[in-house]
Amino acid sequence: MPEVVNMLLDYLGTSVLFIIISRISVLDIAAGRISSIYIKIIFSLAINIGTVVQILLVRNALEMQSKKYIMNAFKLSAIILVPFTVVAIVVPQLFIIPFTNNISLIKLFNSPMRLLWFVLLLVPAITIMTGILRSKKRNKENMYVNVFSTWLLQVPAAFIFCIILKIGIWGFVLSYLCYFLGRIVGNLFFLIKESRGRTNEVLE
Repeated sequence: MPEVVNMLLDYLGTSVLFIIISRISVLDIAAGRISSIYIKIIFSLAINIGTVVQILLVRNALEMQSKKYIMNAFKLSAIILVPFTVVAIVVPQLFIIPFTNNISLIKLFNSPMRLLWFVLLLVPAITIMTGILRSKKRNKENMYVNVFSTWLLQVPAAFIFCIILKIGIWGFVLSYLCYFLGRIVGNLFFLIKESRGRTNEVLE
């Protein structure tokens, strides 16, 4: 049940986010759509890695082996994402040209595209930690983290950056940075809490 509620609130949050984004310029909206495509691609890839981590942790409860799985997942993510990030920093146009030849849009999106790929480096950390939480049957906690990050961080940040400060596509990318950081901090909070609870059980 928490997963269903989580999914519904996530889709609703994304809808509200794009309603906010629709209030900015046409070029910024187009840049936001391109950003969303890359975010979805990286998230889909990272979710698969996180799911593999979850399955491996469920099947193998040995602590040393679990740490090995987690470290390998982070290494694999880095091997995949870091080269793309380097290319995006050096030649951001390569990630924009497949979608448009509009010179104004390419110029507008060059610098935000660099920031976007830096932000996307955080995604595997989120999905791997989510996989760890799910392996411990902490689906409710995962829902709390996602709802908090979406509704208390990302949506308000998008409103402030895009509507009040009017910084366009920068605001869109920064709102995702707030969301990703919220997910990481929230996941860490529950993972540390889980670890301490397990330690107390052993001591007792």
